[in-house]
Amino acid sequence: MGTDPRLFYGFEEVGARNVTLPGDNSLNYPAFSMQGYGGTTGQSTSIGLAVALVNTGQTAPTCGLGAAGNPLLGKVKVVESDQSVTVQEHGYMLLPFVTGGNVPVVGNPVGVDGAGNVQNVATYTGAKCVGFQPDPHSGVMQCVVKVA
Repeated sequence: MGTDPRLFYGFEEVGARNVTLPGDNSLNYPAFSMQGYGGTTGQSTSIGLAVALVNTGQTAPTCGLGAAGNPLLGKVKVVESDQSVTVQEHGYMLLPFVTGGNVPVVGNPVGVDGAGNVQNVATYTGAKCVGFQPDPHSGVMQCVVKVA
């Protein structure tokens, strides 16, 4: 059982703005649509992951896990069975982070790692790590990211 979310003061979704885009094949699509936490039957395992814009040279860019170092688009909020993906693209969000060599540093820019996490990157592209806190649903430590 996760930690009681009422015990946390958090920034998640402050200034949030969402966008719905087609997703690529790197994301997990459920047989039917369902939003939420906790491994509910039919729920995508991609909810809560960090994503980037991919296939940007096409008329309709898609979102996906991208490649290591790609700019962060945002956090997957909803995944539909028709491969529509709602992404929080602005504001504060909690995202999983790498635990290897490119661990995010508070105040530094972040990008995606290609596996759904954020990592430290050299060039600012609109997203930076502003701290760390446990996810109120799972208790797992997450990076607090601000996307401008």
